[in-house]
Amino acid sequence: MAGKVLQEIRQNKPMAPAVEAMINIQRTASVLRDVVESATTTEGLRQVEYNVLRILRGAGSDGLPLEEIRARLIFDEPALLGITGLLAKRGLVDRAGQNRVITPEGLALLAAVERSVDAALEKRLGRLSPAELTSLVEMLERLRS
Repeated sequence: MAGKVLQEIRQNKPMAPAVEAMINIQRTASVLRDVVESATTTEGLRQVEYNVLRILRGAGSDGLPLEEIRARLIFDEPALLGITGLLAKRGLVDRAGQNRVITPEGLALLAAVERSVDAALEKRLGRLSPAELTSLVEMLERLRS
């Protein structure tokens, strides 16, 4: 019997388990990306902007240069300079020499967005028990290593 993902992509021919697993991972990543994107846009941010603000909050008051922000992003973003420029125009990010730093306004917006993202992810990932989530994380990390 074909897995559910094969039905989702309307594939009738069986495929290798590794291929089916890869398609499942990609489809799941797409669903989760959409969940986060939906939660961030309700607060006026795109997901990449949300990620930049999270990275800068974690960097503290020294901030980070663009290339270090780029290295920490989940998805590659060629337009990072423009994104940080737009965040600066909105008063969410400042420049400190070569570094970008999150402003108090950026921190406040990030806190609001995180509440929306956390709720959306809890609704989706709450379908798994804490033990299942731990196992999932461990398996995904093994795949990436």
